[in-house]
This record gives sequence, structure tokens and C-alpha cells, in this order.
Amino acid sequence: MEGAKVFTEVDLSQGYLQLPLAEESRHITAFSTPEDGPHRFTRLIMGASPSGEHFHEIIHELIKEVPDCANISDNIWLWSKDRETHLKRLDQLLTILRTNGITLKLPKCSFAVPQINVFGHIVSEKGIRPDSTKVEAITNAPHPTTASEVRSFLGLTNYCSRYIPDYSSLTFPLRQLTKKNVTFHWDHSHEKAFQSLKNAITTSPVLAHYNLTAETKVVVDASPWALGAVLLQKQADDNYRPIAYGSRSLTDVEQKYGHIEKEGLAIVFGCEHFHMYLYGRSFELETDHRPLEHIYKAKLQSKPTSARLERWRLRLQEYDFHVIYRPGPSNLADSLSRLPKDGKEGSKRSNMEACADRYVHYMTQAQTPNAMKLEGIQRETLADPELQQIKQNLQNNQVYKLPKAYKLIAHELCITDQDILLRGDRIVLPNKLRQQAISLAHEDHAGMVRCKQRLRSKLWWPEMDKQVEERIRCCHPCQLVSKSPRPEPMEPTKLPKKPWSKLAIDVCGPFPTGEQVVVLTDYYSRWPEVKILKSVTSKNILDWLLSVFATHGFPDEIKSDNASYFVSTEFKDTLTSWGIEHKTVTEYWPQANGQVERFNQVLKKHILTAQAEGKAWKPTIPIMLLHYRNTPHRMTGRTPSSLLMNREVKTKLPSFEQQTNDETETRKKDEEEKEKSKKYTDKKRKASPRNLEVGNKVLVTQKHRNIFTTKFHPDPMVITKINGTQIVLKDKNGTQHRRNSSHVKLYQEIPDPEEEIQSDRKHDRQTESREENTEATQTETNQNTTETEIVLRRSTRNRKQPDYLKVG
Repeated sequence: MEGAKVFTEVDLSQGYLQLPLAEESRHITAFSTPEDGPHRFTRLIMGASPSGEHFHEIIHELIKEVPDCANISDNIWLWSKDRETHLKRLDQLLTILRTNGITLKLPKCSFAVPQINVFGHIVSEKGIRPDSTKVEAITNAPHPTTASEVRSFLGLTNYCSRYIPDYSSLTFPLRQLTKKNVTFHWDHSHEKAFQSLKNAITTSPVLAHYNLTAETKVVVDASPWALGAVLLQKQADDNYRPIAYGSRSLTDVEQKYGHIEKEGLAIVFGCEHFHMYLYGRSFELETDHRPLEHIYKAKLQSKPTSARLERWRLRLQEYDFHVIYRPGPSNLADSLSRLPKDGKEGSKRSNMEACADRYVHYMTQAQTPNAMKLEGIQRETLADPELQQIKQNLQNNQVYKLPKAYKLIAHELCITDQDILLRGDRIVLPNKLRQQAISLAHEDHAGMVRCKQRLRSKLWWPEMDKQVEERIRCCHPCQLVSKSPRPEPMEPTKLPKKPWSKLAIDVCGPFPTGEQVVVLTDYYSRWPEVKILKSVTSKNILDWLLSVFATHGFPDEIKSDNASYFVSTEFKDTLTSWGIEHKTVTEYWPQANGQVERFNQVLKKHILTAQAEGKAWKPTIPIMLLHYRNTPHRMTGRTPSSLLMNREVKTKLPSFEQQTNDETETRKKDEEEKEKSKKYTDKKRKASPRNLEVGNKVLVTQKHRNIFTTKFHPDPMVITKINGTQIVLKDKNGTQHRRNSSHVKLYQEIPDPEEEIQSDRKHDRQTESREENTEATQTETNQNTTETEIVLRRSTRNRKQPDYLKVG
């Protein structure tokens, strides 16, 4: 209606009853009364489900030839830019209605007027504004006295919300009264909101008409709790006027998004909220968040962004827009986003949002194999040389010429009238369609057994089971979610040559009281050192280590995990200056530092038992260390104090004599216990060698983020180095990673079809050659056997009479 100055509104009399009902459909509407018996309708009734749709379509077909004319059900509107043109079109419209026997309800019709009422909205040359009768009903509304009356009032004002930019912020205090378990109490804030809303209704701006050819702009913004959007179009005076406003609240989950993701969600909301205005046209999208301007200018996957932003970019692929940056104070939608709305509205997913996902759905459906039809099988069977040769052999009764796989089942083969080869009631599938059939059977990514069962019930071809197994084994999604392979056997750590030469360090905690415990253990003696720290930094750890080394001396090596305070430059440089080699374990594999991890379990148990007894746990740590250092260790059979200091430390328990340190016995005991532990653990974990090699492609486990996270990362990596169970990997970007072999799984790639065909042909030739050699050997052996004289002989074993047959 852009630019229109003259309007006409026509209302049809008696609605659906104007249309006659087809004779074959009238019996559906039959009914019976006690007085008059059976009746049936001869006109379209208003209670039938398809009545509204058919009535609208029929009226639309009648008036579609009239320019600038539209209808919704029985309401017809006509608009023109001048009165003369309008009268000509009105005459054309009335002529069509009279010709088809359509009558009007004159009291509800308005002809050639400057404005009309369209479902409560006044449409005129200036634009669109709310109906004065609705405005009057709002301004004269009394104070609500119950939550139900507040809901009714908000329902009335919501009809005019598109004209009020700050509607949600104005109604926020009133909406609090409609929540469950909230006592109704009308105070000053509610009265202020009530009056402000009335004033906003009476002074609401007139929205401009939407123009298909005008320059269009969408302005969006996000706040910590809501999203806002404004649709603008440039008018004849080169100024932008609002076409519509939109806003919604953020859900509890969306409120936890980062700021860039909230601003990105505002773009998605603005495009989808105004979908009917924006789809199929180019427009400008304005935001006050500068990074989004660069993100949406870049191509997909050009730079790594969050997965959520990438999904939103995919959702917006159907829109043609470019993003520009404008600071918040000059952003028109900034006020709309500062709306403290509740989460209920934002949590409801509209049909428009569901439709916005169709680009992502299209990408998924594009990977879905098409259904297989008999016509296609017939066409490919006629084009398959192998099946054509088999059909010819069967028709000529030359079974001996069939390939070996078909010769064994020749009595089951037959040819249908459609030139399709069957084995019993199963179709023998042409070679070109076999991979497609496997894809269809594996469409839901079922396991090998179920896929083979599906195929066996309908189809057959040689080595079908083998091909199914190979294809499913190479299925990329299945590999990502399948179980991890069995771990490799344990590799026990060898006992160092002397005490205090190799140490392990780790941090245990944090505990609820805020402290963390730094633990240091000796691999030889199992002697532990413990330090409670409020703040764990590289400097604090180094200061404590220096005090420990002042007592026991510097070690040769320290092993730690990859925590930031252990891999910092300060920590590494200081250890180097002390002449200590620093080694880190494999990422995400704490078992590699098992010595200190085992002591952490002992420490945690002691702290929990102290808490259970109602004691302060920190003063009990020294007593625990005293007992641990003077208790024989299971692996060595000696106490840590005797192995480290070659003497026993006095405790509260009496002792008769001091044990001496026998290093040979200690090493033997350590090796025996570690071997027992290795056998037990390997058996329990069902460990087996992996046989991985440098250059292998592998899938690597990834961190579990939510229920949709696959067990393995979708991008395979390449093994560049193997050191025992530690593997160095390189990803597609060239970055190297260290992982334990238990975190990787050999990646199965789908073989190239041409290479597979060549391999099959080579295998067939080798098989035929072996069979020919075997037949020749058997023939030669039979000939030699025939020529050689067969000599029969009796058994030469000694025969002995049983004792019970011997007489006296």
C-alpha cells in the first residue's frame, strides 16, 4: 500500500454460504433432526476444516486480475494512488463479484475513502497507526485489582506493541504481577507503569508503509537480558522511518553467552523476526559490535570462530545482507535491547526460527543417499557386463561358464520379465549400485550385524558381507562415536639408581577452605614432601622447593604435568639453573605421573577422615607424613625413611632393632611387585599391543563438552613420532600434540573405487592361478598313484591275550 491515497474495503455477506457445495461432497455434511429427519448442506459450511482455505483461494482467484487488490477470507481491500484510477478498479472489482453471484454486506463496506481499518490497524496515506477505539479502550481502562485483570490489560496493549519502541520495558513491572507464587500488591511502580503505558499508546508513532523497492535497513542490539531489532526503510525525503519494532528476552541459558554471541544472536533474531520483509532482497544490517562486522564479511571457515557463531552464519545463508558497525549511543535498537523481560517469551521457538534452520538441514539432507527403485536397478543391470554375461550363460544353460561365486548358487538364479537377476527372492544387485545400497542400509549408522541383516533380506551380490564390513569400518561418523580401542600393556617405571635422583611433583586440590597442597615424591624411596599453599604460583612452588632441596640436595630430574605453573618460563629456567632436568607427562594422561597421583589419593583420604572426625585437617598433615615415611611400602618392602636416609625414624611405636638397606633386595622386590601389578592391570583392562606406525592417520579423543560431543575429534591427525606409549601427532594446521596411545584410534579411510577394482582383479587373477596350480598338482598325483602298484599288508603289532581268558 506504499504511496496509496484512496482505499476501499469490501465485506462479503454471509461468508462461506455464498459458495455452492459440490454434489459429491454434500453427503459429508448430512445430519438428522427428530422432527424433520435427515438434511444436508448445499452451500459451503463454516464448521468444516478445509472451508476457510478453499474460500480464501476461490475469492483470491476471482480478484487476482484487479491491480492492487487483496483479500483475507471474506474481507477485500483495494487501494490506488489517485481517485480516478481507484474508481476504474473498483468498477472492475464489483463487476467480477456481480458476475460470479457474490453479494456484499453494505454496512461494513467503505468505498473510495482516505483511510480504512484493517483488523484494528488504521491504514492511510501517512502510514499505519492503531485503531482509536482500541486506544480509547486502553486509556479508559480501570486499575487492575487481580493478576487475571493485569493479564487482560496486557493482552489488550500487546495488540499495539508494534507501535511502541519501549513496550517491554514499560510493561515489566506489570508483568511481575502475573507470575506464579507472587502476591498481588499494587504499588507506586505499578501505577507509574500503568499510566506510562497509556500515554505511550496515545502518542505512539505512525509506522511507514513497507515498500518493495526502497532501501531497507535492520538495526539490532543486545543487552545482558534481551534482544532488540528495528526495521527501517528510506522514504522519499531520504530519511529512514520505522516499519516495525521487535524485541524478545534472553533465556537463562542465553544470558550466559559471551557478549559477542549475544550480539550475534541479535542478528539472527532480527533477520528471522522480519523474515517476511527481508527474504529475497538485499538489505543493510547495523550493529554496535565491531567484531561481527569482520566476522560476517569473511568467508565461512576462513577463520576459526566459535561453533555457535558458525551455526548462526549457516542459518543466515538464505539472507542477502552486509553488516556495518555503528556505536551504541547512535544505535536505534539500543533501547529495545535494554528490556528486563522474563525468560518465558524467549524460550518459545517460533515457526520462523524453525524455518531458518533449513539451510543447515539442506546440508544434512545432501549427504543422505537417494532411495533405490526397480527402474534404476533394471537400467544398471542392462549396463552391467558381468550380470549380462551371467544372464546369457543361464539362458544358454552354460552353468559351467559362470564365475565361481555364481556357480555355487546357479540353481537359485533366475531372470524376471524386467530383466532383473534374482537369487531366490533376493535381487542380485549390479556393481554400480552396491555402494549405494550399503549407504541406504547404513543410513541410521546401525552396526554391522543389523546392516547385513537388512541387505540379506532383500539383496545379494558376491562378497556382500565383506564389502559391508569394510564400508562400515570406514564410516567417519561411526568412527567418531565408537568405543576406544583396548589400551596398550603397562610399561612400569624403572627404579632409579639412587635415592632422590628422580622426583615427581603435582598439586592436589583446591579444597573447600581455599588451600591447595603441593606434593613432591621420590621415585626411589617413595619419600613424600607436602606444602599447603593459599596461592599456587611458579614463584611460591620454587621457593618451597628450594627449602626442600636445602635439606636433601638437588635431584637429577623432576617430572610434572602440564599445568601453567609447571610449564612457565620462570619454572623451567630456575630448574635449569639448578641443574635439574624438567620433564612433563603426556597431555590428558595423569597415569604417566602415577607415583605422585597415588600419594594424592592417600592424602585426600586422610583429609576426609580428619573432616569426618571433626578435626582441622591442616594440623594433622605432619603426623600423617611421619607414619607414611616410616611404613614399609608395598612395592619395595622398605620404609621411605630407611631407603632415603638409611635409618629408621623413631615414632610412637616401639622398635627393637634398625633395619639396614639392602639395595639388591629392594630392587628385586620392586620389580616383582611392579610385574604383578602390570599383569593384573593388563588383564583387567584387556590390554593388547596397538602396532601403530609413524605416518598412520588416527582419530584423537576430545574433551566432553555436552551430550552432542563425539568421543573423537572429527579431523584425523598424522603420527610423526612414537616413544613407547607416548605419541606425537600433527593436525591439519601443522600443530603438534602429545597424546598417550590410549587416546588415539587408527583411522579407516574409504578406499578409492578404481584402486579397489584393480586390487580385486589382481586378487582374482592370483586366486585363479593358485586354483590352476592346485588342479595340475592333483592330476599329477593321481597319475602317479595309478602307475604305482598298490601292495596290501597286515598289521605288524604284537597281539596279547587278555588275562581273564587265560586258563589255570
